[in-house]
Amino acid sequence: MVGWILAWLLTVICILGGAGLVFLYGLSFGNDVTYQWMVAVITAFFFSVFVFQPIKIVILTCLISALCKRASFGDDHVDVDENPPHIYWDENDPAIQGKTKKSLGP
Repeated sequence: MVGWILAWLLTVICILGGAGLVFLYGLSFGNDVTYQWMVAVITAFFFSVFVFQPIKIVILTCLISALCKRASFGDDHVDVDENPPHIYWDENDPAIQGKTKKSLGP
């Protein structure tokens, strides 16, 4: 349990340390350059999410579907392995005596 807490604490410290360094580095640029930098980062993020990622998904899907063999359902011989059903018929069975074959079904 202590290992998990230590790992999460180290992770949070690394994330906050990196974010703090980026923030302080951004302050050294000045206000206008920092604004342009933030606009560029946000624009690049949304462009990646809404343009590049869908294009990569389409290309990857096309490649996988072209490279992977489609399942051939014509090779499935399900009916070959099945045995025909065995129907028990005894004319002396008391449950069906007095009934005609036509009234019992096909």
